[in-house]
Amino acid sequence: MQQPVAELRNLREQHTSLERQSVVAANRLLKEKGVRGEALEIVAEIDPGGAAEVGLKVRKGPDEETVIGFDAKESKLFVDRTRSGNVGFDEKFSGRHAGPLRLAVGKSVKLQIFVDRSSVEVFVNDGETVISDGIFPTRASGGIEFYSQGGQARILKLDVWNLASVWK
Repeated sequence: MQQPVAELRNLREQHTSLERQSVVAANRLLKEKGVRGEALEIVAEIDPGGAAEVGLKVRKGPDEETVIGFDAKESKLFVDRTRSGNVGFDEKFSGRHAGPLRLAVGKSVKLQIFVDRSSVEVFVNDGETVISDGIFPTRASGGIEFYSQGGQARILKLDVWNLASVWK
């Protein structure tokens, strides 16, 4: 089990939250509230329902995104950085990295995600699985968007904070 250091809470600034929303409704609310940024903390609890795959896209822009998802069939959490920005500097950089995530039927997925200018760290179910990846998106890519494939998922709870710089 791994946990982010508690001191990261001191960097929290602008906060947005929502509860009990469909994927479509959550995305609409995020867009209406203008939730986006280069440095974010995202805490989400998602009920995958019957979805084959569910998750969210961070540092989303017109031509790039980093996908964080749960594959129910494979019982895996993954970070897909194939479209995460500048990936052409090494043929082995781009890809999808996964870790095990056993989820009992009817249980939710709890994600705590830290996103910044050049990395994404994902802590799942209180640190049961952790993936850290480097990403190189453009500054214009700061959006967040949920997705669900092969069924309907629900966002049970979502908290998003813009984070201040540690370099003060």
